[in-house]
Amino acid sequence: MRIISGIFRSRLIEYPCFPNKVRPTMDRVREGIFNAIRDDIKDKLVLDLFAGSGAYGLEAISNGAKSVVFVDNFKESIKIINKNLSSLKILNYQILYCDYLMALQKLKDENVTFDLIFVDPPYKFDIYNDVIEYCLINKIISDDGIFVLESNRDLIIKQNEHFMIKRYSYADTIVYILRRKK
Repeated sequence: MRIISGIFRSRLIEYPCFPNKVRPTMDRVREGIFNAIRDDIKDKLVLDLFAGSGAYGLEAISNGAKSVVFVDNFKESIKIINKNLSSLKILNYQILYCDYLMALQKLKDENVTFDLIFVDPPYKFDIYNDVIEYCLINKIISDDGIFVLESNRDLIIKQNEHFMIKRYSYADTIVYILRRKK
């Protein structure tokens, strides 16, 4: 697995090899996503929920993000994220070793607002609308923030009146980019 673009382009990163727990996003999918959002990353605060290897957050830092918060509740993922951050000598990050609900509560309590939020849960979890709603209600996403959702099926976004939505399909992976309406 490698970083697709930015200052760490072509650098290899590790990922947890636990097929029942972690499903790395293919390079081709990340490339498509970052081509679509590249102009929206520089100096932004990024949240990588269900981080796995941390590939989304690492890609964001490589493309100029100000900082990234990585969230995962799988110990092996946290070890890999730390290893990848260390190998790239990245300092502008925070890691939360907990489930996504605890992380969102902590970020709400700290009044943290993100410009870009990646939501890539295990596909069996249908929590996309819950995460979006929580982030909207608690102002965890900025007024011009972006969600990137990765799934293996079509999603019905209940909060669609708040967003301009683009859908991209890559074989078995479907990605939604939700931009806040102004």
